[in-house]
Amino acid sequence: MKPIRPLYVVILIIIFAAAGFYGGMIYQKHHFRTSSGFAGKQYTGRSVAKKSGAHGVTPVHGQISATGNNTITVKLHNGSSKIIDLTGQTKVNTITKGSASDLKTGTNVTAVGITNSDGSITARNITIVGL
Repeated sequence: MKPIRPLYVVILIIIFAAAGFYGGMIYQKHHFRTSSGFAGKQYTGRSVAKKSGAHGVTPVHGQISATGNNTITVKLHNGSSKIIDLTGQTKVNTITKGSASDLKTGTNVTAVGITNSDGSITARNITIVGL
């Protein structure tokens, strides 16, 4: 039996390393696409932002638990709450056109907006669900 040449061993190691690297890239690409739902990107209306970017568009879905001066607090399905800031540019949607006066405690809403540094969200659009 002939001994295995070191050159063949090195070539095999390179081939296996390259195959493992490629497989890992394919796995990560598939895993990120299916877990984010956005094929690796988050839709922001005009541009694409990083999924976890501090100033990316953030959707919030839940039930209004409180209303305040230009704010609503939305209770999320996981039990936590998110404060939503309303501006003059915030659009409130229902099956028919809505307004901020339609945002009452107990109403189910989906809010989309920009995440602020304090964790609240400045709403760009609020849709009332199930009116």
